[in-house]
Amino acid sequence: RCRMIMATEKRPEMAQTRQSLLIRLKDWEDAESWQSFFSNYWRLIYSTATQAGLTPEESEDVVQETIFSVSKQIPKFDYDPKKGSFRSWLLTVTHCRIADRFRKRRGEYNEISIDTFTVECGDLATFGLPELLSRAELEEIWDREWDSNLLEAAIDNIKRSVAPKHYQIFDLLHFKELSLSEVTSKLDISRASAYLIRHRISRAIVKELERIQEEVI
Repeated sequence: RCRMIMATEKRPEMAQTRQSLLIRLKDWEDAESWQSFFSNYWRLIYSTATQAGLTPEESEDVVQETIFSVSKQIPKFDYDPKKGSFRSWLLTVTHCRIADRFRKRRGEYNEISIDTFTVECGDLATFGLPELLSRAELEEIWDREWDSNLLEAAIDNIKRSVAPKHYQIFDLLHFKELSLSEVTSKLDISRASAYLIRHRISRAIVKELERIQEEVI
């Protein structure tokens, strides 16, 4: 369903990183910012972990462990576009936690340090995990999943902020692909209202996606 919106709306360009969310995350007591971060990125972490070969249960653990690792490491994270993006750094944290899960399968419980698990770590053969995807392989998954997972987050955010009936109209028209006549008859609304609601929610989703992308690139 993500590709449908991307095809019908002009895809927003990736903007320069705004550090607002990164700064707020340095405050461990800012529950609202941490909830926003979790809502926006848990799908990305989860889908990357499952495609790396972990079970759904293991992938759920990776999500929790990655968020916890970010909370510990974010005070030391110093954004510098010359050195790399937050997006790349988050992939490194996720890769570490995926590696930990494979090690735990073997009965090894020492966590791999993020400090030694760098972008330049190659195929990670030194970790003795042949089943672990290389950085390049995992980055390919990460890049493929990035837009679709953030779009899902944007859709969910907007869904929670609009009237349930309005989202139902949008869902029926945009995702279920019912005709305008079918929707107006089913929900007893005018054609003009249904069209306007679909347009407004579509635009709101695109703007929300832009906001998410601008906060951490």
